[in-house]
Amino acid sequence: MMRSSNRAFCVVGSMELALTSNSYDSTHYEIALYAVQRGIHVLVAKPAVKLLAHHQTLVEEAKRHNVVVMVEHHKRWDPVYADAVARIRKMGDFGYYYSYMSQPKKQLWTFKDWAGRDSDIR
Repeated sequence: MMRSSNRAFCVVGSMELALTSNSYDSTHYEIALYAVQRGIHVLVAKPAVKLLAHHQTLVEEAKRHNVVVMVEHHKRWDPVYADAVARIRKMGDFGYYYSYMSQPKKQLWTFKDWAGRDSDIR
C-alpha cells in the first residue's frame, strides 16, 4: 500500500495530464479504461468499478500504460468521521460494538433521482 501511495504522490507532482471521473457508477470503468489506454492518469470516485474482472483489467492496463489509477474516498477525511474515530480510540479496548447509520429520507430521494436505473440506491 505504501509503495503505491508514494508512487502516486510522485506521479501527481509531475503530471501533465489527468482525468477525474465523477459520473454514474455504471460508467466509471468505461471512462477510466478509455483514459488509461491513452496514457492518462485517473482519479475515479468510488466505487471505481462494479466487477472484480473490471478492477483487474484496470490494474493491468494501468501497469501496461504506466499510469496511476486512484480511487477517491471522500468520507475518509470528513470531519464527522475523524471525530468518531478519535472518540472510539479514547474509549480503549471493548468487546461489543453496535453502530446504526440513518440518512434523512429527503437525501435518499435526492440521490435516487440522480442515481439512475442501475444504481443500488432503491
